Amino acid sequence: MRRTLTALSLALAASVGGLAVGVPQAAAVTGYTETARTVYTLEPAHDRLSVSVTIKVKNTTRDSTEAYSCVKYSYDYFWGYLPYTTTCYRTTTWYMTSTSAWVENEAVNLRAKSGGQGLSISTGSQGSYYRLATITFPKLYYGKSRTVTLTYTVPGGAPRSASGTRTLRAYAKFCAVANGMDSGTVTVNVPTGYTFETSGETVRSKVAGKERVYTSGTIANTGSWYACFDGINEAGYATDTLTAPGGRKISLRSWPEDPDWVAGVRSEVNSGLPNLVELIGTAMSGTAPLVIQEAATGNEYAGFYDSASNTVTVGEDFRQPSLVQHELAHVWFNKTAFSETWLDEGFAEWAGRTTGGEQSACTAPEAAPASIVLADWKYLTPRSSTDERQAVTNQYDAACWIITAVADAAGRDRMTTAVQGLLARRDPYAADPAVTRVAKVATWKDWLDAVEEL
Repeated sequence: MRRTLTALSLALAASVGGLAVGVPQAAAVTGYTETARTVYTLEPAHDRLSVSVTIKVKNTTRDSTEAYSCVKYSYDYFWGYLPYTTTCYRTTTWYMTSTSAWVENEAVNLRAKSGGQGLSISTGSQGSYYRLATITFPKLYYGKSRTVTLTYTVPGGAPRSASGTRTLRAYAKFCAVANGMDSGTVTVNVPTGYTFETSGETVRSKVAGKERVYTSGTIANTGSWYACFDGINEAGYATDTLTAPGGRKISLRSWPEDPDWVAGVRSEVNSGLPNLVELIGTAMSGTAPLVIQEAATGNEYAGFYDSASNTVTVGEDFRQPSLVQHELAHVWFNKTAFSETWLDEGFAEWAGRTTGGEQSACTAPEAAPASIVLADWKYLTPRSSTDERQAVTNQYDAACWIITAVADAAGRDRMTTAVQGLLARRDPYAADPAVTRVAKVATWKDWLDAVEEL
């Protein structure tokens, strides 16, 4: 998130016969000081960020005196006015008329004041995330200071929108940047109900009343400083309840501002879950309510299942084909079923595609088989390179293809029998179906035995 700072403009007035002349802006680059305090306040009740930037500028460019050759006249009683060449002096007075601050591309309701008076604002062209807001004020002469306050709001983006800002009652995501040519500070105020993860520069936090306050301290290099915030408010979720086949309760926890997610995921669960139970041959284990919770769709995974908390997380972009079915399948296929991640993911993708009806079956991956090592399962991180992301995709494709190929060869009924045996820990070599294998969590060898024998 690199930003290029733009120098403030200075104007020049020269006292020469009552005329004013201008000079290039570059002449004033070191002729002033500027500090700024930037404050972000999360206001989920209004679905927005409120931002204020208080800038203090001081003109440090002294008035200058320049000598030049000129012609003057002396009066002689006999000859009258006689010209002669001499040295004259003219004074140049420097003054400032503007300052600037970085604002988000989506910023609205921009207002600027100084000394109780409103000031005009002009905004530059949009960059990747920010644009420059230039504030104009009356002439500021040498040695004088002026404090300018810029306020604006950033509307939160709707779920699934392209906006990088979310200011919802259950979820918030935004970044803060610094202002001030010489130095600056940044303060971020959020309701205490949110739990945030931060990235970028380090910020300190403390609780003040109903808010948690993050502070930056003094920032010397404001041009490269940023901090991003990503957090949830558990109390802000809306909750709906469903009943799964077998009577187990399912709790849908969604962002209150996103009724489409509730309707879409409910439909996927109602249609997909009975099909999963039929395909796998056994109902979901456990009696505690299963939680399906909405989350931001990030750059890593669109959803995931946490067996410890009985929670399926489905991203706001829930319309991805077979996503809901894949994550529901992890209720069966997780670290309690298989010791190898590739088996869990392969079975979940196979089951999701089979019951979802939105995608074709997995086929052989395009990558060379020798380059895909399933035993060394790779995970995505925010910093994963393009090659690393492709390697993960190849592993998912290969895992799903293997399970799909076995299912096609076995046929649906026999594949269901094998899956039932694996999940029930049945010993595939024992005549008595009640006899269980030694390993509680199946290895790839247990899986191979099951699909061969059962």
